[in-house]
Amino acid sequence: MTNYFKKYIKQDIFKNIQYLDPKCPPKEFKYRENEMATISSKISPVLYGSTPIHAVILGDNATGKTTAIQTLFKEIKETIPEIIPVYINCKEKYTEFKIYSEIYTNILHKTVHRGTSAKILYEHIIQALQQNHQSLIIALDDINYLLGNDTSIASPVGQEIIRNFSRANERYSINVGLYPIITSKEFKYKFDKEIESVFIPTEITFKPYTEQDLFNIIKERCDYVFYNQINDEIIQLVVNEVKKNNNLRKAWELLKNFGITMKIEEKQPTTQLMQQIINETL
Repeated sequence: MTNYFKKYIKQDIFKNIQYLDPKCPPKEFKYRENEMATISSKISPVLYGSTPIHAVILGDNATGKTTAIQTLFKEIKETIPEIIPVYINCKEKYTEFKIYSEIYTNILHKTVHRGTSAKILYEHIIQALQQNHQSLIIALDDINYLLGNDTSIASPVGQEIIRNFSRANERYSINVGLYPIITSKEFKYKFDKEIESVFIPTEITFKPYTEQDLFNIIKERCDYVFYNQINDEIIQLVVNEVKKNNNLRKAWELLKNFGITMKIEEKQPTTQLMQQIINETL
């Protein structure tokens, strides 16, 4: 009987294939030092007992926005226990209840009881921050999922989340910073006048990577993904496809297919093979 997976078991191509998964951060995050320094400067007032400066993080897809904020949040968790950073993917957490539940769990390390209302969860969050003398930093990734379809008006979910946490700085003895992440510059025009009066974010833009940045990022990733050395001509083919698609994730898709093909067909890493993979990929 044929075993279709036996040929994949021998690890002679990949050292660390997991680094070709989009969700897997690089070993070392580079080429966004300026943007990360800017974000950290907006968060920094909380270290002195002051309200952080809200900021909207803008940029095309796959320009490092999410990795930058998650890297900074990891540093905060490891070094500043009085600050609670909470990353929220708004594709997955798109209701008030889900968002408050995520924040509640990060602060209190407890499971949310079934039937608890969003209002009660919000109150528990505020109480815990006050009692523990902690500050809250919230990243709302892909916040466009909370803004509704209308080009001029945010959805009730988006309005309430931004309103409640912006107002919390004025109503309670706590400090909360909001860091929405989005590709659209239309973000700040979606909220009503009340919210615009308290939520006054700066904009931090992640510009597209330069061609040299892309080349270096892909080459460095190849060095710790593959046993074989991947030559510069192959990497440049991948860079060209990334530029054409305006999406760095395209590189990881191509390189994974490239490695799997080398493995099952026992081929060497050549430009011809990479071009074949490119031609076969939609």
